Amino acid sequence: MKKNGFTLVELMVVVAIIGILVAIAVPVYTSAIENSREKAFESNHSIIVSAINMYVSAHNGKYPADLNALDNYLLNDKGLTHSIDNLKNNPTGATYTYVYDPAKNTFTLTSIYNSITYTFKK
Repeated sequence: MKKNGFTLVELMVVVAIIGILVAIAVPVYTSAIENSREKAFESNHSIIVSAINMYVSAHNGKYPADLNALDNYLLNDKGLTHSIDNLKNNPTGATYTYVYDPAKNTFTLTSIYNSITYTFKK
């Protein structure tokens, strides 16, 4: 007799191997996505802090009232300005909150990933 197709045991072994590979790949993929989101946040965070520094320099030490005041100071890699909304509505889902405390001469930039307080000396 001629054997046609696969046996049930062979199919079960293949399904088990595929299941093991998926169980290994999903956490690695999820971790890679989260790492890329964190790196995008750090990049955006750095851009915002640089824009705040440029704003302070251009306005004789006065800090911006809110992040929307930074629209002319946010520069992309080609030197073109763009809106703060481009950073707020980014694929990482990070939203940024800016709070300036004139008494302490600090500002706090907060997002879904962390909160960093910056202190400046005049």
